[in-house]
Amino acid sequence: KNKFKNRCYFIDSMFLKVDKLSKFNFSNANFQDNVYFNNTHFKDYVDFHECEFEKIACFYGVKFYKTPNFSACYFKEPKAVNLINVDIDKLDFKSVEKYIEDNYKDESYKNETKGIQDKKEIFKIQNEHKLRYAKNLKDSFRVIKDVLITQNNTLEAQEWHKLELYAKEKENHINLSVKDREKNADIFKNILIWFNCVLLNVYRNTSDHHNDFLKILNFTVGMIVLYGVFIFFCQACIEPYSKFFNELKSSVIFIIIGILVFLCCIMFYFNRKKSIFAKSIFFIIAMVFIVLYLVTYFYKTNEYKTILYLVMCYILSIYICYFFFNIKNIIFNIVFKFMLYLVFLFFLINSSQLINPFTGVFSSDKLYESKFEKRLNDLNTSAIINLASILQNDFNLHLKDQNISFTELNSAKALIIANKEKLKEILKVYDDKYESDYKKVLNELENNTSNVKNVIEEIDNKNNNSVISVQLNQILNFNFSQEIDILYMIKSNFFISEKLSPEQMALFDQKDSQDKLKSVLALLKFKSSFEGILEVINQDEIIQNTIKSTSVLYSIILLLCIFSLQKTARKNSIVPS
Repeated sequence: KNKFKNRCYFIDSMFLKVDKLSKFNFSNANFQDNVYFNNTHFKDYVDFHECEFEKIACFYGVKFYKTPNFSACYFKEPKAVNLINVDIDKLDFKSVEKYIEDNYKDESYKNETKGIQDKKEIFKIQNEHKLRYAKNLKDSFRVIKDVLITQNNTLEAQEWHKLELYAKEKENHINLSVKDREKNADIFKNILIWFNCVLLNVYRNTSDHHNDFLKILNFTVGMIVLYGVFIFFCQACIEPYSKFFNELKSSVIFIIIGILVFLCCIMFYFNRKKSIFAKSIFFIIAMVFIVLYLVTYFYKTNEYKTILYLVMCYILSIYICYFFFNIKNIIFNIVFKFMLYLVFLFFLINSSQLINPFTGVFSSDKLYESKFEKRLNDLNTSAIINLASILQNDFNLHLKDQNISFTELNSAKALIIANKEKLKEILKVYDDKYESDYKKVLNELENNTSNVKNVIEEIDNKNNNSVISVQLNQILNFNFSQEIDILYMIKSNFFISEKLSPEQMALFDQKDSQDKLKSVLALLKFKSSFEGILEVINQDEIIQNTIKSTSVLYSIILLLCIFSLQKTARKNSIVPS
């Protein structure tokens, strides 16, 4: 070791960069007496690793322009170390990355790679040395942090702890890169490293590891605004979106979503194009996209597909919003945050329940206005009474408006709202694609009851399925249940229909059955009165289920934001926790 037996003074010194290879090296020095670096400026890298300070070590007013190395440093008297007014404002995540890039090609690296032509082997050695420097840097920041904690200077210790977490994040990045190239890498260990990497990345960009209160406040406001805008979009655009969605083929939707995902990947690629973290994100997005496409291809119910795509849109919008928060352009930041707080103020006045993380999970109806209830209020008295009658299995419908009291009308509306699911199942019977077939059956019931069964069989044979006969049999039994029949759902989605037995088909020749069938199918004559009711019920269900699905994710995000807010506020408070 280089021993300094006497006092050393480097007061008001300026250590300037001479050339690219120069570095101020105090490593392995042993300061046996006091050493003073008061108001010294280090313009380039300075290396104090494995130094020993036996007495006073004064770094008062020192300014580090680049990352210093205090790895394995020993301070005999931690309370004798003066770190007051040390300026590390120039040190950030990029400076940590640059330190590793500028220093890992040391003599040891050059000796190991000398004469090696294999790129894979060079890459392996390169990552090993980068990993070593990342760990050394992490230890360097830990040493100073521990000294400050010993001195009960927790506020300054937080700044060095933040740098320590930067080094840890970079260490995880390098670790992932190394594990990615190993054939027998433990996939579960990789997932754990990746998760830690994501966590550190998110905390760094949203709150600077609980050190920047304004940053996490902006992000929290952003998440509230994003969810509010998403719900507003669902309510305002669900009708045109549903029509647009129903008219499109799965392949076209696949292309549209594919373009959205591709644009997100491009944004991330230019942000972190050499990072294994980016590759992991690409993989996850690709897997989610493949699953969505498979579900879209095999599952034919448009309501569930719509919910699935809306949830996907919300997840992508979170990612895009996260990307916007990381844009460094000052003008963009000012405009973006101004618009953010403007919209937040609007939601705070009109939809303050958004601030509650659990609102959408337990009571999604509080976040949106029911289109079904609004449509119900627009119906005439006759239509409302007829709907209430249908729900009570009374199909003796009335063409003219009924003279009923306001209280009775409200009771009828309450009955309809309470039995919305049953009404939906009944109205499904009058699906437009089966309307012409039902009218044929109704015509036979009104004119030639002896031929009803034959007409139904002809329709089934023409359609190459048994959908009409099964639906009519369901009508005869008034089996409009709110419970989900999984088998029936699978069959309907894959266009499989169960053929009725001869005994079941014989029911269509019985007079009682024909009368029931006639009264139910007569509802087709009133269809104009109920036009759009089934559609708005479906739209309400889509919005409600979408809110319930996305609110789970929103609750987790908002709870984490609230936790970060209180932790950041507590860490930066002079009041002891």
